[in-house]
Parts: sequence; structure tokens; C-alpha cells
Amino acid sequence: MNVVVVVIDSLRKDHVGAYGNEWIRTPHLDKFASESICYENAFAESLPTLPVRRALHTGIPCFPFPELDAAKEGYYAYPAWGPIPLDQPTVSGHFKNNGFRTGLISDCYHMFKANMNYNQGFDSWKWIRGQEVDAYVSGPQVDEAALMKHIPAASRDHKYLKAFMAQYLRNNMNRAEEDRTCAMVFREGAEWIQDNLDSSRFYLMLDSFDPHEPWMPPEYYRKMYDEDGDVIDVAESLYYTWEGLLTERELKRIQANYAGLVTMVDRWFGHFMESLVVSGAIENTIVAVISDHGHNLGYRGDAGRISKEAHPMTRAVAELVLMIRHPGGTAAGTRCEKFVYDHDLPFTVMKMAGVEPYEEMKGVNIWKAAIEKEACTRDHITCAWGTAVTVVTETWWYNSNVWGEGARLFDRKDDPYHERNIAEAMPDVCSQMLQLAMDDAGGADKLPHKLIHYKERSGCRLNGFAPQPYAVTGWCFKEG
Repeated sequence: MNVVVVVIDSLRKDHVGAYGNEWIRTPHLDKFASESICYENAFAESLPTLPVRRALHTGIPCFPFPELDAAKEGYYAYPAWGPIPLDQPTVSGHFKNNGFRTGLISDCYHMFKANMNYNQGFDSWKWIRGQEVDAYVSGPQVDEAALMKHIPAASRDHKYLKAFMAQYLRNNMNRAEEDRTCAMVFREGAEWIQDNLDSSRFYLMLDSFDPHEPWMPPEYYRKMYDEDGDVIDVAESLYYTWEGLLTERELKRIQANYAGLVTMVDRWFGHFMESLVVSGAIENTIVAVISDHGHNLGYRGDAGRISKEAHPMTRAVAELVLMIRHPGGTAAGTRCEKFVYDHDLPFTVMKMAGVEPYEEMKGVNIWKAAIEKEACTRDHITCAWGTAVTVVTETWWYNSNVWGEGARLFDRKDDPYHERNIAEAMPDVCSQMLQLAMDDAGGADKLPHKLIHYKERSGCRLNGFAPQPYAVTGWCFKEG
């Protein structure tokens, strides 16, 4: 059988109809879900963007980041953010060695920076240019008036935000929808399928950076969720709490922009799936869809933030979309409640395709776990991001740093929005949760010494697009 893995960046699980959303249009993902096993408790073992992709490209967990002690100081933005070592086996290389033709198409520009090596093992790979601050277009310069249409009043003196948005606008301001990067990822994927139908078996990875910010869908997508044009068209994450920086009207606009981008990604994913049908390849192809993380958007349960960060780690950020479709229709429409990791996916699709995973892979067969009731995966997960860990069991959601500081504990059943931190009242449970994380690391002594240098990094930016750095219980984050 062939294998296609679709990665969708920053896709909130609760923004997909198949996972319970009732107001955002995702008809193609919903149809796909009805033909697939949907995993309800899927998590990344390490965050954010590149650590997830390392797990998907290698099948090897990143935590507890052993390479940090060997890394040059300052090389990694976050632990596991660095390159895939050239001597590390890869999923694509293993498929290739087992007779598969392999392809990678992505607009996730972080993977294609110098020496990152995410393209190793692929017979062909294509980088779709222009996301975020990819140094793709140098001119003409964006005038101030065009820039200010997308920056809220409270952030207009933030030099980094202005430079960030200016580069993104230069890269993308003149693109029609079909030339947007996410559309090109799925269009190129459809063409790759047609061009490689002569192969006996293939492995294709499609990786869409959207709906990652900046959230700037074509206007007609945004108008599905916010028709009025009476507000600054806020497009970038604040990496901060929203109150005091956005009005409620601006908050609605940023939520609508994100929702519109989700619908656009859904449309082009549908184009790719229809192309699989037309080509006939759908009859012999396993297709999996996974997100890398979500994003806080100021909803209840988002800790008042427009951000993604390690602490407080929210459900919106941590919970993944994960669906696997078997070409024979096996287990279509099934829901699996078992705890699964991102690195389980490459292990599983190899098994499904009749390829024995290589020794270094640490996943379990989550397809088997879903269709065989007695098959077990695990009783908890540990998600690491820098010095922070999140441990989730059937009962508890725990979040702290690896030294137990800043503990946050929530009852998953009684407090699904994480509004009552009961860590102080339940120190024994907190100790048990932290011990689970240390056990998953192989013991606290396995944590690299240089991890201490990442103690003050809790998210994607130290102080966001805000006038002052913010404080979080347990740590104080400094300007830097």
C-alpha cells in the first residue's frame, strides 16, 4: 500500500467539525473523519513546530533532549528545534530503502533553513516559499498605511511586529487564493500523485504551515465568520494576554481570520483528496492527517491569551487532530480514546504498509490499538516544551517546569476549561505527575545540564507583541 501523511500546522482540534465544532466550515476534513479512525487523545511528545516534525520524520521522541549538552550555546531556539542529525535514520529513508518512492512538499520554512536536513531520504522535495518572515521577496516595500491595517493600536510601536508583518505582506500581498502557500502545497501534492502513478509504492508527506499565523485568509473566507469591515484587520498572534491590547471587536476579528484560514485549508485539502480519487490511487493508499499543535485565541479555556506557550499549557495548544483512513474502509467512523503520541503515527503507517519499523523508532501501533479493544497504548502522556512538562492522565492535567515549579493541576472531568488550579491543595498528586514525566525522561538525571538555560523561555517569544513582558506563576520572563 501507498502512504500519505498530511501535517496541518496550528490546527485547533476544537475548530474541526468532526471534533465537535458547530460553526466553522470544514466539510472535507469532516468527510475524511467519517472514513477514518479519529483519535480523541492525541498529543505531541515535544513542542513546538520543529520538535513535532522531528518526531514525524524520524519516529523518535525528542524528550529529554540529550543533544543539548553537545550543542553550541544559543543554537537552539528551543530544545529539539535543531536539525535532524545526518546519521539518524528517517522515516522517508526507511520507506525508500523498502522500495517506496518518496516525496515531501511543504511551506514550513523552518524545515528548509540551512543544515536542518528535513529533506533527507526523499526522492523529491519542494519548498513552497513565502510563509512568515521567509526571506522570499525583498521589494517593493510595504507602505505604512497598508501595514497599519493589520496592527492594533496598542502594538503600533512594536518594531519587531512591524518588520514581521511587512515581510509577510511583501511575500503574500499579491497572491490569488490558488497561489497562496497552503493551496500550492495541496495542488503540488495532487500533481505529485499524478506524476508518480508509475511507482509500485509511494510515501508522500504534505505539510501545510497554515492555519499558522499570520491569519490573513482572502476576505471572502473571513466574511464567513465576520462580515463587517469596521475594525483593524488583526492578523498576528499577540503572544500575550489579549485584554488591554485588543478590543472585544478586534478579538472577534482575529478569531474570524483564523476560522477563515481553517476553512481555506480545508478546501485545498479537499482538492488533494479528490485528486487522489480521480487518480485511482485512493484505492490503495493509507492517508493520515495530523496537526502539530493548536493556538490560544482568547476563548474560554485559553487562559486569556492569544498565544501558544509551554506554561500555562492549554488544551487548545496541546490536543492534536489525528485521523487515519484505511483504503479498504476498515474501522471507518471509529473513535479511539486511548492516549497516543505524534511519533506513534510513522510507526503505525509503516506497520499498515507492511514495512517493519527500524529499531530506533519508539512508537506503538495505534491502528491496532484502536481496532483491537484489548490492545493497550499507555495510561498517560508527557508533553515537553523546553523546561516545561505537561502530564495528562484520564483524571488529571498537570503542567509545571521539570523542577516542579509553577505547578498547575486540573481535574479533566470536573474542570474541562482549566479554571480551578488545585495544585496547592493536592501536592501529592503533583509529585506523582512530575514523577511520571521524569520516568518518561528515563530519570531526572537524564535531563541535560544546559536545559537550565531555557528556564525563562515559556513560549514562542519571550514577551510577545506587547509593551511589557508578562509574568506567569512560577517564573518571571525577562526582556531579551
